[in-house]
Amino acid sequence: MISTFRRAPKAIARFTTILLLATGASAAEPSPSPVPRGASPDAEPAAFGAVAAISATKAVIGATTFEPGDSVFYNIVLTNSGNGTQLDNPGDEFTDVLPVGLTLVGATATAGTIATAGNTVTWNGSIASTGGFFSISVEALIDAGTAGQTLSNQGSFNYDGDGNGTNESAGVTDDPSVPGGADPTAITVGPRPSIVEIPALSGGGLAALAVLLAGLALVLLRRKRTA
Repeated sequence: MISTFRRAPKAIARFTTILLLATGASAAEPSPSPVPRGASPDAEPAAFGAVAAISATKAVIGATTFEPGDSVFYNIVLTNSGNGTQLDNPGDEFTDVLPVGLTLVGATATAGTIATAGNTVTWNGSIASTGGFFSISVEALIDAGTAGQTLSNQGSFNYDGDGNGTNESAGVTDDPSVPGGADPTAITVGPRPSIVEIPALSGGGLAALAVLLAGLALVLLRRKRTA
């Protein structure tokens, strides 16, 4: 009886092995790890701590006084102070809609892809990590009828602040000439200088001037003959 019980574990092991082979299962195969809710099973995990941190300035270049009909030039600089590269993710990385009173003329960028439509500038591209930056130049024309008005706006930017390949974070441009952060960039349009009018002579004044000029001409003629 004792030998029968001693043989039982070996018999059970053989039976278990035969059962596993018959069903095609593997006793050593681990169960799949659960996928976090909302995550894609094929998504690559982001490098720990490698994220973008974007800021932007928008400054007026050149002139400090403006009149209707003048051109105004803006310089926009986007900087990545994070330790992760900002990639060209789905959607625009930068958008600037000029305010009423300005007409967009054109825009250029030192990197990436820039586009214009109506009074809107959009930019797409990547920004290197740890101090990477680029600039956008925008030219606009000041519309008629804007004398005495202040025209201001801010560009907006989107970036990937958690390193998952999606631009979930956002911000707005800051005027570097104004203390503090996230200030709109503004210009004040002054009136055109008035034209000084020269008073016209009346009919009698014109006649008197003609007589004076004729007399001066006779005097000069006599001096020439006696010389």
